[in-house]
Order: sequence, then structure tokens, then C-alpha cells
Amino acid sequence: MPNSSSSEVAEFFQTWTSVEYLALLFEANDSYVGKQIVLDMAKYDNIMVKRVLKTEETLMKKFAVEVVPSLYILFRNGSAMQLARGGKTRFDFRLALKKLPDLDKSRLHQEHHLLHPSVPTLEKTTVARIPSKANVNR
Repeated sequence: MPNSSSSEVAEFFQTWTSVEYLALLFEANDSYVGKQIVLDMAKYDNIMVKRVLKTEETLMKKFAVEVVPSLYILFRNGSAMQLARGGKTRFDFRLALKKLPDLDKSRLHQEHHLLHPSVPTLEKTTVARIPSKANVNR
């Protein structure tokens, strides 16, 4: 999974026009929290989560990150803010992200359900009877 660079963050909203939020999760190289959050939030279409390793000094300085892991959110209008800091689990960061306004579920998942609706349940279930050995030998 690629990590974010300073140039990628600077050009993000020009490339991803349908995304409203860019979440940057700053963490240590051996941490898996960022990878987990990327997967957890993949079902939402107006946010993208990027993992930023603490070795990415340019971004660490730009956002004045003092503690890892830390979660920052960038808005389309250019503003940014820290959402969470020093969380121990993915749930801490996921909860902070889910509080963002207008965090919609992915249109891709909605389209999938339209194309593949769930099968209606049957009112009456028919069970086939398998003959026992005693009935087969007759």
C-alpha cells in the first residue's frame, strides 16, 4: 500500500474531484492502524484515507505532528484540522472519521444492490426427504 508524499497531498483534490475529505493518518513504520483505517473507510465515496509514515518529514512538519499515530483531515476548501491524536486502536480513529458531516456510503455499493437485489424469502420451504437405507432395500 503506497504511502502519501507531500506532492501527492498538495495535488489530491485536483485529481480526486468527487472526494470531499482527505484523511491523513500519521504513524510509525511498523503500525497497521493506517492500513486498517484505509480498508474500514473504503466503503465511503467522499473520503479517502492516506497513511503517512513518520519518516515523511515534510508532511510531519507541515501539520506540526508531535505524536503518532495522529489523524488529520483536509477539506476541499484548503483548511485542515487534527481529529484524533495518540489513539491506540483503529476504532478510535474510525469513530473520529465517522463523525464527519455528510459521510455518505459509496455509490458503488448502492449500485451493486440495485443491480443485484436480494433474493426474496420464500414463504413456504419445501424439504426433500432422503430415503433411508431401510426404504431403499425394499
